[in-house]
Amino acid sequence: MPCARVLSLLVSSGNRVHFMNGLCALGMSVIVLFCAPGSLGAEERLGAAARQKHRSLLLQAERDLARGALQEGLSAAEEALVIAESAADSLRLAAAQMVRGNLLLAGGDPESAARNFEKVVAASRAGVSSSPLSGSALHETALLNLANARSALGEREVASALYAEVVTSAEARGDATTAARASVNELRAQIDSPIGAFDWEVARATRARAISLPDSADKAMLLVHLGGTYARAAERGQAPRDEILKAGNEVLRAALSLADVTESQAVLNSVADQAYAQAAPQIRAPALGHLGSLYAEEGRYLEALALTGRALLQAARGEVEPELFRWHRQSARINAHLGNSDEAISSYAESIRILENNRSAITRNLQLSMSSTAQAEDLSQLYRTYVDRLLRRARSAKTEEARKEDLALARVTLEHLKGDELRDYFEDDCVVRYREKLTSVDSAAFDAVVVYPFLLDDRLELILSVGADLFQVVVDVDRIAINQAVEQFRYLLEKRSTQQYLRPSQRLYEWLIDPIQPLLDRFDPATLVFIPDGILRTVPMAALYDGEQFLIERYALGFTPGLELTDPRPIDAQNQKMLVAGVSEAVQGFSALPNVEREVDVVHELMGGERLFNQTFSREGMVDQIRAEQFGMIHIASHAEFSESSSGGFLLTHDGKMSFDDLAEAVGEAKYRENPLDLVILSACETADGNARAALGLSGVAVKAGARSALGTLWSVSDEATSEFMSKFYTSLREPQKSRAQAVREAQVRLLKDAAYAHPYYWSPFLLINSWL
Repeated sequence: MPCARVLSLLVSSGNRVHFMNGLCALGMSVIVLFCAPGSLGAEERLGAAARQKHRSLLLQAERDLARGALQEGLSAAEEALVIAESAADSLRLAAAQMVRGNLLLAGGDPESAARNFEKVVAASRAGVSSSPLSGSALHETALLNLANARSALGEREVASALYAEVVTSAEARGDATTAARASVNELRAQIDSPIGAFDWEVARATRARAISLPDSADKAMLLVHLGGTYARAAERGQAPRDEILKAGNEVLRAALSLADVTESQAVLNSVADQAYAQAAPQIRAPALGHLGSLYAEEGRYLEALALTGRALLQAARGEVEPELFRWHRQSARINAHLGNSDEAISSYAESIRILENNRSAITRNLQLSMSSTAQAEDLSQLYRTYVDRLLRRARSAKTEEARKEDLALARVTLEHLKGDELRDYFEDDCVVRYREKLTSVDSAAFDAVVVYPFLLDDRLELILSVGADLFQVVVDVDRIAINQAVEQFRYLLEKRSTQQYLRPSQRLYEWLIDPIQPLLDRFDPATLVFIPDGILRTVPMAALYDGEQFLIERYALGFTPGLELTDPRPIDAQNQKMLVAGVSEAVQGFSALPNVEREVDVVHELMGGERLFNQTFSREGMVDQIRAEQFGMIHIASHAEFSESSSGGFLLTHDGKMSFDDLAEAVGEAKYRENPLDLVILSACETADGNARAALGLSGVAVKAGARSALGTLWSVSDEATSEFMSKFYTSLREPQKSRAQAVREAQVRLLKDAAYAHPYYWSPFLLINSWL
């Protein structure tokens, strides 16, 4: 069996062989270029040592791609690029660009990947070499990878034209395998498009092209990929449903037969045949799993469960973690349909365990078959379904020990979910570095009750954490009713001349506070700490009304995206070095904030430290000041906004918009110092249109920057009210033993008691994020 034929789809990594995942785009490797000595033709621009080094780097990059170590792979590919560029070796340069493009595509950067593939396409059109893989074959390889990148970017028409070009070119050369690979990829791209168009005539032609190939492991994997596409079409309700199910069943069974034949006929003293033999489980696992999916779509759940179990055995045999993740998850869903609650929970737990340990490889596969937003929603739903199942079981637990165990698992999973939400919003793994602090937070929360309101379609679950104890309260209200009440509440709060907000406020109080009031009376906490879910992130809890008084009149309030993301240490405001900055002038098209000058002066008078105002508050000046001094507190009075995407958020300086990423980078350096930043105050920020996702930015700014806490607002309050609030806040914060949450409460109550600012529009949007101590 020719070496090139094996390595065009297989990447060897030690004793393991990695197949491109059956649900993802089947790209083509260029390591075939280096399969045999002398395959590059007579003219050699590099010496033997440099050639060997270049080859080794690209092999290493492919191995890194296979195991999900994308940064390491990119480093190897970049080094190979430098070697090729230094010798002006066009073919080796194209090979390195191809590998680099595959790594970028796998890492969720299809735009950069496309630029690499386009360079190879351009070079192959020019006929850069007399190599056996120059001209058509190299050109088709680059075109197919470019088509996959364009498809990932949502450029379906461009991708379709590229796939068609590959098919035409490959068929002209008599390369039926490459033509079939392009056709299968195009069909999958159609299914994954937003409209989910499924052209049955194209599907028939694609199936015929794949079935007619000579029997091989290559053909088996193409059939698996095609079968996965049929399964995906069935899941999305595509028509004609019966024909899709039948065709998917046929091609997957054909793939399984080929895997059996390939393995049984392998000659184990042949490197190539051994690779095929080792690849057999990696053919069988997705084939069996997709068959199980098709059976589940037909309602044949017992047969689907059996097939999924066999897929899991093959995935374990082939050591393919992404496949184990997928089929454990499928097993959970099928068991849930069958009413096997305990088995479903076990399978969900195992899929999450595999995801936590192999996130990069699993998300890499998901990125090739769905958008990043869809991927985030998909993984979020996995966590949420698992928590839902745990909470249902906890309610009916026969023993107190079993109930506590399920509640503890539910809370841990919720913490992971909250961390993932921030990771997705900021597109940065660094935001979850503060995990594994749950025990310390529990011990620090002796004067607080932590409330997890968890929104489900059919109910609201309230999980209370009091020290090491957990309590569960179920409220019979669905997600739609809560969403409507929150939207009405937020809208009416902006009508400062009326009290129409009171009705939705009392309704939310009845759902969020009344059910847990007996526990609050029992433990009598000084502070309530909320870890809000979904749209509840946009709710100013301070303004919830019980008919006689607001919640802030009874308790100090804190908010955190997750306890594991909280560094719970008391603040010593009297001994903190302060940086206060602000813009009062109308700049960059934003309105003036005339009271900001008074606010900056008051804070500076109370706290001392450094002051940046108007012209001196520039982006560069801000960064330089933060890097030069070990500030414990930073107060910024200027327009700021958190949007649905972290890249759209900004802080306004006098000379332009400063991204929160830039601010976090500058502030984040302080977390490596002896005394990390204790508090960041953004006194004129807002979350765009009450958007729940935008509120993640406000929740995560402290975590992203490495600060222990942040104080911000859900909407931009009048600068007069803000100035009054800040004056009282800092006065209270300087009192010995006064917590952050208590200082915020006293400032809010002060405004509440002032007739000019009594409406909750003025005082309720202030949120203390993370450490409340």
